[in-house]
Amino acid sequence: MKRRTIARVIAAILLSYGMAFMVVSSHKSELAQYRALSHDALLETLAKKHGADFSSSFGESLLGVGVLVALIELMTSIIQFAINRIVPQHPLDSAEPAVDLTASRIQ
Repeated sequence: MKRRTIARVIAAILLSYGMAFMVVSSHKSELAQYRALSHDALLETLAKKHGADFSSSFGESLLGVGVLVALIELMTSIIQFAINRIVPQHPLDSAEPAVDLTASRIQ
């Protein structure tokens, strides 16, 4: 695999973990708020929350996907930079790797 692909996968996994923690905490706070409401107040709150039309939902989704793609690309660049600092790429014109990794192996 190429380093950019590996960095992109790592960025997606890290972003997914962060979003999972945010979603879980959001759901817990919403559930606590819903439990405090009466039946009629709960129905009114849910009707307000889920009363969006297609165009606004599409716009919000497009914005959300755009932000996620931008975050993944930013994180990918940072992770790829870190990978290249840890293990430099060997020059394209030589067959020799830039770093001799065989000397560090225990035999």
